[in-house]
Amino acid sequence: MLTKIQKIGERSLAEAKELLLQGECVAFPTETVYGLGGDARSDEAVEKIYRVKGRPQDNPLIVHVHSEYDLHSLIYDDQPYVKRLREAFLPGPLTLVYRSRGKVSAKVSCGLDTLAVRIPEHPGAQRFLKYVDIPVAAPSANRSKHVSPVSAQHVYDDLNGKIPLILDGGPCSGGIESTVCDVTGSYPVILRAGLITREMIEHAVGRCDAYVPKEGERVRSPGMKYKHYAPACETRLFSSTAVSEALAVLNEAIRLGRRVRVLCEDCIAGAFPAEMVLNLGNDGIEMAENLYRLLREAEACADLLIAVLFVCTGNTCRSPMAEVIFRAEIKKRKIKYVDAASAGIFAENSTSISPQSAACLREMGLDFSKFKPRQLKHKMIESAFLVVCMTEKQKELLNGFDNVCSVRDIAGFDVPDPYGYGADVYRYTARTICAAVDVIIQKYFVASSDDKVGFSGGKK
Repeated sequence: MLTKIQKIGERSLAEAKELLLQGECVAFPTETVYGLGGDARSDEAVEKIYRVKGRPQDNPLIVHVHSEYDLHSLIYDDQPYVKRLREAFLPGPLTLVYRSRGKVSAKVSCGLDTLAVRIPEHPGAQRFLKYVDIPVAAPSANRSKHVSPVSAQHVYDDLNGKIPLILDGGPCSGGIESTVCDVTGSYPVILRAGLITREMIEHAVGRCDAYVPKEGERVRSPGMKYKHYAPACETRLFSSTAVSEALAVLNEAIRLGRRVRVLCEDCIAGAFPAEMVLNLGNDGIEMAENLYRLLREAEACADLLIAVLFVCTGNTCRSPMAEVIFRAEIKKRKIKYVDAASAGIFAENSTSISPQSAACLREMGLDFSKFKPRQLKHKMIESAFLVVCMTEKQKELLNGFDNVCSVRDIAGFDVPDPYGYGADVYRYTARTICAAVDVIIQKYFVASSDDKVGFSGGKK
């Protein structure tokens, strides 16, 4: 699919409306981040949003409407303080969760009887929403768990080839997501923190509480489940008062030859080497505006992401071959800042690549010197973009992780274990892995001509 970036105008808006009515997704700007929009009334369109983004389908979406839309056609509004909230903050970066009238797809709210609705302030968003004049379901327009996009180029970097159109409304001024507030009770309750603070809401309506999720409880709002907004590189977080600790980590990383960037507020920027500093600014508003942009800039300069973790039983035959073959293909296709690793569910710490696998890789002219045998740990799974098991049975052993899939899920076949067989079986296994790697790369990664992470977006 060809992905176009177009400035907002009559022609692009007409195309956007036609695409939405056909069930396609369109990216558009808001004052917070860019959204990935689809017709909220259509099950098929909403399913496509989840699929394109790689978003778990138990994580609700926000519906966006323009300021003149008949809001009460979508929701029940029976709390007297809600009018004061809307007058104080809307249009703007505040999402309100109402009781739903059931006029949009049930998939938007994941079957809940509530509906999250936002009226964005961004003039481009208002123009787009007025032109299409339908409720538009829209999470942030990035691949799931990646840093949210604050420019049309960020959307393109994540979703190129996945959506037909990105409406370019310039950089987002807010920088971080909207505050999500439940207004179904006698006072508002913040479900997700954002640009509108608890203190601001309390000033407008009196009482406001912040919700603390309970373990195992069903998700009530976007942004309450899973890891969110993670850059595609190793990240360490320090308090602004822990400059000495941060410097120690930085110096050790430099000693090891790693590429590092420091994101920090202006008042402590002078403590770090100037060439490594990405300055967030002086105050909360400025830092919010700069955060996601600088996180993306940092990841383009930092060390490789373990994007794909290949898993088999012993980490001696199949997964080492997959790691090496994937790394070679990424290099050949000039896909930058992406790496692979492998691990075995039942691997011993003393294991090494099998002689037959090593011989097979040598025949293919592939370098396996970077291979390090490892036993699979939960932390490895959590830090990887995609975990690929050689068989369905191995995937079943890793139940509970949303980034785990099997080769069968992606390519339609398992990779059987060649252990104990001859050279021809190992060669067949290598060919099978090559076919699987080709599908993985086509589905999840794209070549890049500049210094950008080579993701095309989505998970299984």
